[in-house]
Parts: sequence; C-alpha cells; structure tokens
Amino acid sequence: MSKTPATLTKAPADKQASDFYSVGDILCNTWGWEQTNVDWWQVVAVGAKTIKIQRIRGKTTETYPMQGDSVPLRNEFVTGAKLKRVGEDGTVTSRFGVFRKWDGKAVAWSAYA
Repeated sequence: MSKTPATLTKAPADKQASDFYSVGDILCNTWGWEQTNVDWWQVVAVGAKTIKIQRIRGKTTETYPMQGDSVPLRNEFVTGAKLKRVGEDGTVTSRFGVFRKWDGKAVAWSAYA
C-alpha cells in the first residue's frame, strides 16, 4: 500500500483562517437561558489563524409576543473589533457558544418577561 507524500495533501494543521472566512462574512452567535439572544458580527480582517470581527446591528421583527426574527445590518458597526482564533475545522468560539456563518435566513430570537 503506497502513501501519498505529505507535500501533496494539506494537513489539517496547515489550514488557514482564509480557508473558512473572508472579509465581509457575517457571523451569528445565539445564546441565552430561558430566552434566545442573537448577536451579529462581521469579519473585518483575516489573518493566518485568526479573524477580526466587529459587532453589527440587527433588525428584529416580532412575529409573536416576545419572539420573532432577526437579520444582520451589514456595515452598521456598534462595537470595537475582537480578534478570534479559528479552529482547525473552522470553528470560532465565544464565551457563550459558537459563531456560525450566516446562511442568509432570519434567525429566531425570544425574550423572557
């Protein structure tokens, strides 16, 4: 059985942040206890193993009492940038969970009275 030379395959350790993210990508972080909060982030820079993200505004609509949908408002920045490490599988984590690349669909939120 022959082995493929290491120079012909890209090992997971060789993955770069740019293999997963580009400047302008929108990320979503949902979190909460007895409610679902939705935070939107935009990629503003991509390094070798990190991305710089900046929080952006979201537009929310209420579809039922205390719940609804949220979509991001691109380039409407509300906070300073944060540097986040990108895992070998493209995962970016936060204190409250995992950032997901936005798929273009509204994201559900809920509130607790």
